[in-house]
Amino acid sequence: VEHLHSQLLVVIGHTSCGAVKAAVSTAPGGDIGSPYLNALVADIQPRLSNKSNAKPSENYLTESWENTQGAAKALLEKSTIVREAVKSGHLRLTTALYHLDSGAVEWGKK
Repeated sequence: VEHLHSQLLVVIGHTSCGAVKAAVSTAPGGDIGSPYLNALVADIQPRLSNKSNAKPSENYLTESWENTQGAAKALLEKSTIVREAVKSGHLRLTTALYHLDSGAVEWGKK
């Protein structure tokens, strides 16, 4: 964004995401086999509304959107460069979800 003067930044997730599935199925603070995966799951879990072990949505659609939206929000919160570029109107930040079963891309769910 700063060096290339990008005008569009897309945070894209995908359905049937293994990391999202692990975040849904692992108790907070649980060990899923490696420090890296534990950190990834711990990063995703706060973004998910399903914290009661209810049945996940088909292909983890809802949970994948929540993760994608949460990652975009976190990017704005954590990156002064991105936040200021969006605020000034120089950069558009949007989200998308790639559907593995059909190849379709769904844009900008709010």
